[in-house]
Amino acid sequence: MASVAIMAGGALLNAVAFIRQLSCSLSLRRRSQFRKALESNQAAYAKYQVEGTHSFDWMAINDRIKQQAKENGLRF
Repeated sequence: MASVAIMAGGALLNAVAFIRQLSCSLSLRRRSQFRKALESNQAAYAKYQVEGTHSFDWMAINDRIKQQAKENGLRF
């Protein structure tokens, strides 16, 4: 009778360990997916910042050209 209880306890312990290992591997996969998404988002944000800076530079140059044209009596 005791041996049956020990066997059942061992089987239960193995099942719990297996489920825990499976849960841990899923968690690692989720972390990996999160890291990839985060890196992608950071790259896209850096690109956005560079393009936004170029747009502001273009607007500043355009405004300066308009101002110079106005000072020279030209319409732009």
